[in-house]
Amino acid sequence: MFRRTTAGLAVALAAAFLLPCCTLLSETPPFRYISARLTAGERPGCHHLLGIEYRLLNSSPKDIVAFAAAFYLYETGDEECLAQGTEQCRISFEGRIAAGSEAEICTSLDSVVYYLPSGGLVAEQFRVTDVTFSDGTSWRDAWGTFVYPYPVTFETGTE
Repeated sequence: MFRRTTAGLAVALAAAFLLPCCTLLSETPPFRYISARLTAGERPGCHHLLGIEYRLLNSSPKDIVAFAAAFYLYETGDEECLAQGTEQCRISFEGRIAAGSEAEICTSLDSVVYYLPSGGLVAEQFRVTDVTFSDGTSWRDAWGTFVYPYPVTFETGTE
């Protein structure tokens, strides 16, 4: 009897861990990444020193009214993150992206970077972490599953 109870407990624990993972993997985010790049120099209305520009497609049937994103920012060839006081850069956007529409967004990184390194910069693991819809519902990527698939780079002197 003890063996049967232990086996039943093992099956229950395995199901408790595997079912949420299977659900998570089958879930699709309410957006698609189109492109992303780092931009340096003055860009009126966005940044004075450095910004990240990205295009998203709202693939959900609802309008997006806000979202948050996170990524790691490094000097090219360096392993130390440039974000001051944290390991990740976190940004947010408030504005409407209609269902089925693309939006190009520029977010300032002036509060994160105080100088442009001579070699260049790379943003890795850029990902939208939270989305808020116009009807008040939200979506969250709690596990960091839906990452932009390429490093986002900027080489000094190319802009």
